[in-house]
Amino acid sequence: MKMKSISGVTHYVKDMKKATKFYEALGFQFRENKPDCRKIYVNWFWIELCLKKGTKVGPRDEDTLLNIKVEDIDKFYAGVLKTGLKPLSEPEDLPRGG
Repeated sequence: MKMKSISGVTHYVKDMKKATKFYEALGFQFRENKPDCRKIYVNWFWIELCLKKGTKVGPRDEDTLLNIKVEDIDKFYAGVLKTGLKPLSEPEDLPRGG
């Protein structure tokens, strides 16, 4: 079970204005803006803030999604399960840049 890299983090927030102000105060500059999401980059790593609507976020119920790159997603997931961790969902194989 080996990660190659962490691509980015999607964090769902209730107050986009407050969250944006927090990250800008730290010195981050937003480069991508969508109606409900804002994305900042640090080199190739990104943090995306998305507006949380109601109690459900995105396709799942998590408030934060970690996007990691692995050699073999099935092998990695099996290794995660062997550790005794219980992921909330099965992994998703996203297209490059997804």
